[in-house]
Amino acid sequence: PERPEWLRDLTISLDNLGRVHEDRGNLERALSVLEESLQVVRRLLERDPERPEWLRDLTVSLNNVGRVHGDRGDFDRALSDFQESLQVVRRLLERDPERPQWLSDLSVSLNNVGVVYRNRGEFDRALPAYEEALQIRRRLLERDPERSLWLRDLSLILDKVGDVYEKRGDLDRALQSYEESLEVKRKISGKDPKRTEWLDGISVVMGKLDAIRGRMSGGKAEA
Repeated sequence: PERPEWLRDLTISLDNLGRVHEDRGNLERALSVLEESLQVVRRLLERDPERPEWLRDLTVSLNNVGRVHGDRGDFDRALSDFQESLQVVRRLLERDPERPQWLSDLSVSLNNVGVVYRNRGEFDRALPAYEEALQIRRRLLERDPERSLWLRDLSLILDKVGDVYEKRGDLDRALQSYEESLEVKRKISGKDPKRTEWLDGISVVMGKLDAIRGRMSGGKAEA
């Protein structure tokens, strides 16, 4: 019952099951399954607290549990999970600051922290988390500027940065973020024009740009 590779396989199966429950809207069941997975990962780490792959499993599991807490409206517990995940991945990066997978994991955890703060209306706290995540996405793209997945992640975080600026009333910076996001989305769409996901993303950000420009022109007219 304590063979490490079997325990790790168990966490993978539990994570997959948890995602199915989550997708079906059964959040209570999803949380139960994902918390069991988290407990198994912690048991593994009791044997070897510094094993990188198990530490990374911990960050992923914490993000999974935190996401469900957030979906249930329990933002305090979600934030606690995401902050622990953030702490763990920063520990990993102390060993290898340029490992792409860990940098991507860091960006995910920062994004999750930003989402909680945004949902709580704490935009001044959401913005630093989003902006650090944005910096990481730019660093990753310096290595492979044409990687579609990283371009998509860049466009998504630009949208969130723009959303926070818009909520704070900084329309110029919101506009700048949305315009860059649109440029990136068009670049991705050009690689696969038939993929509706990209086209939908372009439509959404164009709507945000129109709304921002309308507010800006209205303000100038009133002035």
